[in-house]
Amino acid sequence: PSSRDLYAAKKRIARNCFKSSALDRVVARIRSQMSDADREAQIVLIRKSFQTNTMKKKTKPIVPRIATTKAPVSVLRVVQDLASGIYEGAFVSKDGALGWLAFEPAFNLDEWHLQPIGETLYSGRLGIALFFAALAKISKEKKWRIAALQCLIPLRAALAEPPNTIGPIVHSMGGMAGIGSLLYGLLCISRLIEMPSLALEGISLIDQFDEATFELDTEGDLIYGSAGLLLALSTYSVLVEAPQALRLAAQCVRYLISKAESYHTPEPSNVHLGLSHGASGIALALLRATKILPDQASMLTEAAAKALAYERRFFSEKERNWPRLNSQESIMQYQSSWCHGATGIGLMRLSVLSLLPQDLYIRNEIDTALQTTIAYLNQGSLTLCCGLAGRLEFLHAARHVLKTDDLSATIADAIATLAHNIQLPHVVDAQHNPGLMQGAAGLGFSLLRAIDHHKMLPNILTLS
Repeated sequence: PSSRDLYAAKKRIARNCFKSSALDRVVARIRSQMSDADREAQIVLIRKSFQTNTMKKKTKPIVPRIATTKAPVSVLRVVQDLASGIYEGAFVSKDGALGWLAFEPAFNLDEWHLQPIGETLYSGRLGIALFFAALAKISKEKKWRIAALQCLIPLRAALAEPPNTIGPIVHSMGGMAGIGSLLYGLLCISRLIEMPSLALEGISLIDQFDEATFELDTEGDLIYGSAGLLLALSTYSVLVEAPQALRLAAQCVRYLISKAESYHTPEPSNVHLGLSHGASGIALALLRATKILPDQASMLTEAAAKALAYERRFFSEKERNWPRLNSQESIMQYQSSWCHGATGIGLMRLSVLSLLPQDLYIRNEIDTALQTTIAYLNQGSLTLCCGLAGRLEFLHAARHVLKTDDLSATIADAIATLAHNIQLPHVVDAQHNPGLMQGAAGLGFSLLRAIDHHKMLPNILTLS
């Protein structure tokens, strides 16, 4: 490619036939049509594309913190540096919107795909915007408020258009990865950056639902389904006067009540356990709805009790845990994270402790979940969804709700371990996955919650 000679059939037939080589012309075109920033962005894209060929779905182990005489870096500084890494990895569009390319695991394959992130709370721009807004609130640095709004430019533009423009952007109704997540995320960000109009922009999302929409919800879970939407609506309705939100909440309730009939089946069927995809998430949504639908409180509490009774059938005394039910696996699998197992279930029990004063099992379940969570504390990943950050959230919530200092040393160690790992580039790459629940933004948000002594940040793991 660097030659100026003319070749035919791999044979040179004329020397110096061209004024410049093909390579020289390509380089000249790149220099004339692309800025330094454009070229750097293309190099990043090429390198990331090559990375997908060598990456595996193996979780990098948590690195234990080693005692040192060096003065520790403040938690806020660690979070600020992490946020800067996320921001620097963004692509900026002509309208000023921030966007990212992230590695997403291919379904049922041990490989990764590089693709633009979406708009949801779980793994999209909204989750990153929430992290930036939280950092703006804690640090009082205006640049993070601006960054949060830059993340929201595409979503807000879509909301300003007719309702059918949201459909291609978000494909489910859930509270983490669906329309419920948009409603909840906009509400939280509006309060963190003190911009009330932002929460009102989410009202147009509510008008898109009808009875037929619920037929698409096969699970009713927190992440993708009606339980997550109902949780988002419950939080939204307490803070924003929106009659249509209450009407939609009533629709969610009718669907989830019918779902509760599945808990009478003798076999697991397709009814899962846990907070993210199962019975705990559905029970949490039903119980929280009693605050906005008090006339249905008795029915909601009864349905939630059925969900909890179903989940309790599968508790293992040996494992001190609840299994991850999977019809594809013949052996029960156990983990302790927000998504599956003791951590998420314990967090759910904490959230409804005051709503179920007559439940004789719930306090013991919280204690069991705490013990199991501590046993699993540094296993697996760092993330909010599946790892240490999510476990830290449960411990932090338990100390607050139970009003105990017994967990303080464990919490301090978890905070230090998380901060230590974030500073290790071979463990946490802010540009590898910048998202909230499975990426860098969630790690930063968890640390911000840990130092939020004035309780200004929301508990996103229960959509509260």
